[in-house]
Amino acid sequence: MITEQRSEMSVGTGGNETAPVDPGSYYRQVIGHYPTGVSIITADVDGDLLGMVVGSFSSVSVDPPLVSFFGDDRSQTFATLSRSASFCVNVLSRTQEPLVRQFVKSGADRFADVEWRRAASGSPILDGVVAWIDCDIESISRIGDHQMVVGRVRELGTDDPAPPLIFHRRGYGEFNPRALYSWPDRDLLDALKLVDLSHDVITDLTAELGLECTVTAAIGDASVVLARVAPQSTELVGSPVGYRIPLVPPIGPALMAWATESELAAWFARSPAPLTDEVRQGYLAMLGRLREDGWTWFTKDTDFMRIQDLLDSAANEAMPGEEVLRGAQGIVGDPEFNFMPIPLQPGGRYEVYSVVAPVVLPGRDTVIGMNVLGGGAEFTAEEIAHIGERLRAAADAAARRGTTSHT
Repeated sequence: MITEQRSEMSVGTGGNETAPVDPGSYYRQVIGHYPTGVSIITADVDGDLLGMVVGSFSSVSVDPPLVSFFGDDRSQTFATLSRSASFCVNVLSRTQEPLVRQFVKSGADRFADVEWRRAASGSPILDGVVAWIDCDIESISRIGDHQMVVGRVRELGTDDPAPPLIFHRRGYGEFNPRALYSWPDRDLLDALKLVDLSHDVITDLTAELGLECTVTAAIGDASVVLARVAPQSTELVGSPVGYRIPLVPPIGPALMAWATESELAAWFARSPAPLTDEVRQGYLAMLGRLREDGWTWFTKDTDFMRIQDLLDSAANEAMPGEEVLRGAQGIVGDPEFNFMPIPLQPGGRYEVYSVVAPVVLPGRDTVIGMNVLGGGAEFTAEEIAHIGERLRAAADAAARRGTTSHT
């Protein structure tokens, strides 16, 4: 416990003796040997956007979730920001040093040409940051010549897993770790939990239909295979567990059927070629029909499968990425581009690539896709409809398992 405060400091001289030192210059010189991260604190105060650079951001508590930073009493920006009820911490990446220089300029429009979006509090989230933490101000207290702001976290996320920007001895740099360890992704963990709860549902469906089944999930901007079950004595046709391809239109309809407007906008934005309004409306119609029916299917001979084959080639490194992109752009940009499932005609026969259905928990806590793979084999319309209905029943059963585990 600190029982006395002293304004005089001492500095080591190489031996046991110490001498008083000016707390200004030498203090900064010594403390400068300690590296810090670099963050920009943003807020919207009565319609005015504010941003200030800090190196003092820190986590305070996990339960309740609290963070803090220190503001300089002499800063007019901090004086204004401290009147706000909320703020957002933007942790800068190693490529964002120019933002620091822009946000420390006095009298300039610090948000000029800066891409950003609003957090739930209304505070700006800057594009390209390593992480952002949206907070309500819990307390402000004076400590020395600074004020400590404690914020209660209301929402947080990561945008870019790049290394952070570091400030050390008056210079900016980056962190070069000797090893990186994967941090468990919450979406991945939730999806894997649902897959585990539904294991017997998937295996029973595979046994009933005599067809291979896979389970996929949207993890970030990729579609990832989480499980694969195939009948014995049949050749595997699906992608292996852990396989991932970019989640770009028209890939992932089962994963996007219940997406929010912002998630759909991000999906559209990842298209390998600009989408016309007609194509966008077509995608929305397809997803609406999937929500209504609970399942859909794809034949082998469609532009959907041509895109899938290209992405498979990229994932398997069988084709250069530039060539894949050009091929995908050519398909999507073709005026005759067709991704819609073919309507089933009674008595018709079709080469089936896959039948897909979404598994959705209440409130969209978790979404996974269940897929029955035809491998290009021929089926009648009635057989495809039967597979679709059985797949929908399995997806409903999986959703009930997940719902029960959440209650």
